[in-house]
Order: sequence, then structure tokens, then C-alpha cells
Amino acid sequence: MRKYIYIVLSVFLLAACEKENVLEYQLTEDCIQFAYEAEDMELEYNFAEQTYMGLDDYGYPTPKYYGDSLLCDTLELPLSIIGWESEEAREFKLKLVPVVELDTLPLAEVVLDPSYTFQANERRDTILVIFMRPEAGERVAAGITFDLEGEDAVFDEGAEEQSVYNLIVENVYERSSNWDESYLGEFSQAKAAFIVTTLQTSLSEVYDWSAENKPLRDALEAYNAEHPDAPKDFTFPVNAKPGWWDNNTQWLGEYSEDKEAFIKEKVGAWDQWTNWEQYSLVLGYYYDQDPDAEYSFPRADFRSFEEEPEWWAANQPWLGAFSIPKAIFFEQSIFYGTSIWNDGATYDWAGNISYIKERYQYYFYNPQAQPWFEDDFVVPAGTAPSWWAYASGYLGAYSEAKKTFMESVLGKDNKEWWEKDAPYVKNWSEYINDLIDAYKSLKEPEFEYDFDPNGKWEDPGKGDGKGDDKK
Repeated sequence: MRKYIYIVLSVFLLAACEKENVLEYQLTEDCIQFAYEAEDMELEYNFAEQTYMGLDDYGYPTPKYYGDSLLCDTLELPLSIIGWESEEAREFKLKLVPVVELDTLPLAEVVLDPSYTFQANERRDTILVIFMRPEAGERVAAGITFDLEGEDAVFDEGAEEQSVYNLIVENVYERSSNWDESYLGEFSQAKAAFIVTTLQTSLSEVYDWSAENKPLRDALEAYNAEHPDAPKDFTFPVNAKPGWWDNNTQWLGEYSEDKEAFIKEKVGAWDQWTNWEQYSLVLGYYYDQDPDAEYSFPRADFRSFEEEPEWWAANQPWLGAFSIPKAIFFEQSIFYGTSIWNDGATYDWAGNISYIKERYQYYFYNPQAQPWFEDDFVVPAGTAPSWWAYASGYLGAYSEAKKTFMESVLGKDNKEWWEKDAPYVKNWSEYINDLIDAYKSLKEPEFEYDFDPNGKWEDPGKGDGKGDDKK
């Protein structure tokens, strides 16, 4: 039985009162309540939206979604006492009640301790309670309040509007506007939860569902194998064909997952921006080597390169061993459709072999690509790389002694500047002074000084048989 002895004061309020709009009174028992304003006595929480900070594919911090991997969460509840602090810690209990305004909702699963302790010599304290994730698509609620019944109760009830904290918990996924049934099938809450849990991203943030179709099918198969007694009750369509594939069927033919794996092995690339026309010949060639393959490529004109031309042997010191993939590489990557095959006897292979090496390194820039042939090209001694003509305004005339000197200044082991970046990066103005200073420090230079800090990058023009560098 709660007993209050009210004393109406017209001049001042007693020091023990914490709310200015409540008349002060003397208590036979101190009162306990939640230390929230009345308008803050409710929390709506959706497990489907919870994230943590992780790293993206490039190592940058990014929010990651928990999905079903988050089984529960913790609610921190501040408390206050109307009355006086005690020199001894005091125990109290909590209980769950239906939310009055939402009594049609199932009761949320909230884990309460048998009892809680209010610290000694304090009028404010904080406790933690754990609430569980409901099933996908469920919305539940519970009112958390003080259990003040029983002879062992040491507190009385505080302000009515601060006595019940309403917790509304849901695990609800919205069907995003980018949901594509051709790759995902019919929408369901359980399927959406599985996708978010597997990909650790929200549905709306997925750019290409075709790229996720097979990984999701594989993940579902693995989950069902690990949980034979409780497998998922949904499936994904067998469809990993990229949306851009149909625009490239003249080069790639019909789609299959085996063909996808084959292409990734050979070229590494896999997107709508890839020059599939450029790759189609060599893909057709490698397909032709595997009679058991269950797919095909439309182009078969790679067979025009089957025979080694007569002029190859004379140029083998620069070109290395003959192969059909190498021949296709020459035609497709270097000459861009301007056939060199019939004019190979008059082409300056030795003079252009450094350019060919540069194109080879660019052609297989993707670390996932499988090079089609060994890089056995040989640049003759004393041959300048093709980009030297562009940089000669800074660097002067080419010589092997100058090349050796530049390697000593700019790095011999890391030759990106020589073999790959130099043809495309017009920043020799940043390095030329370093080269000049290093040259002046030489006691016995082996070449004539002709570096020019006031030089410029010059385009010597085209029509040299090398085609347009499209990097």
C-alpha cells in the first residue's frame, strides 16, 4: 500500500523534488522512475537497418549491415529517484506489460535479470536490458516497467508518465525499387534478410543483381547443407547473365556460367565497358582447343592466322616464337584492324618491338587475366622505346648509356616509368631537374649532356605503322 502525506507549499519546494511541476510531498518510501522526459519514453528499433563500420573492397571505412547475424541488442535505461539517496544499494525488479496503444502486437522478447541494483549514495543510475531479434517481417512490442509488488519492494512508483518505457521492435525489410525478379525471384521477408546478411549491404545499394545471382545461390546451398533440419524455404533463379550481355552476343554468343568462368580466366575483365570485339578472336581460338566445352563463340576467323607467315622467321629474334594468340594480339591490339599480316615482310619489327612490349603490358593489365602467350619479345640493343620521341624535348637523344644513367636515378628495379607509365604520363618536367643534378654530380659522364629543363612534350605525329594508342 502506497502512503503519501501531502504538504502543500505556497512559497518553496522541498529539495528532494526533481520535477518543478509536481507538488512536493514527504514519502514513506522513495519513488523510482525512468529518467526520460515523457515524450522520450518510447523507442522504435528495426533490426533490418542496423549497421557497423567495416571496410569496402578498397579498404575504406563503410557501413556494413548485420542482417540476421545480429541476434539481440542492448537497451540502456537511465533511472532516477524521487526521494533521498541511500547509504546502501537497493534492489528492485522489472516486468513486461503489453503496450497499451499497440496491444494487438505480440509481446517482444526482452531478457530481464531477476533483480537490479540501484547504487548507494546516488539518486541516478543506469541499467541494461537485452531484447531479441524477432523473425523476419515481424513487429513486436513490450512495455518495460517496475515490479513494485511484494513485501520486499523498497521503492514506490514515481511519476506515472515515466513509469512505463515502450519498446517497439521489428525486423522488417522493404522491397527496394531495384529488386529484379529475373535474378532474385519473388520477394519475401526471409529472402531479403538472407540477402542482406550475405552481402552485408542494403537491398537498395546493390548495383548489379546479375553479379550477385550465383554468389547468393552458392550461399543458399551452403546454408541449407549446414542446416538440413531447417533449410530456407525460398530459392533464387538460375540466372547470372549480365544485363549488358545481349548487346554483345555478336562477339560472345549465348550466355552460360561455364562460359563466364572461361572468359574470366582468359581476360579477367567482366563488365559492359570491356572491348569484347577485341577479345572475341582469341576467345574463339581457345574455345576451339577444348572440344568438350558446352559453349561456343561466334567468330571463327582466327583460323586465318593458323599458318606462320614466311616473314616471321626473319624477324624471330625480335618476335619470339610464333603462336596464333600472338598473331591475333598483333592484329587486334596493335594495328586496330589495319592488317599487317600481308605487309609483315616490310614492317619495321625491330624498330617497333619496344612499342609492342608496351602494348603487351597494357593488354594484360588486369591481374586476374591469364596471359595468352609468353612475353618473349626482344628489344634490340640501342633501340629507344616508342615514347622517347614524345619526351625527346626534355631528354635529348637516346643512348644505352643514358638509359643506364636514368635507371640509376629513377630506379632500375621498379621500371614502371620506363616500360608502362612513361608513354602516357607527360610529367618529365617534374623529373628533368633531378636528372640534370645527378648528371652534374658525375665525375666521368659516359654520354653528352643534352637534358633540357625548358623542353616540352611533343607529338611526333602518326602514320608510323603503330596505330593510335588508345590507353
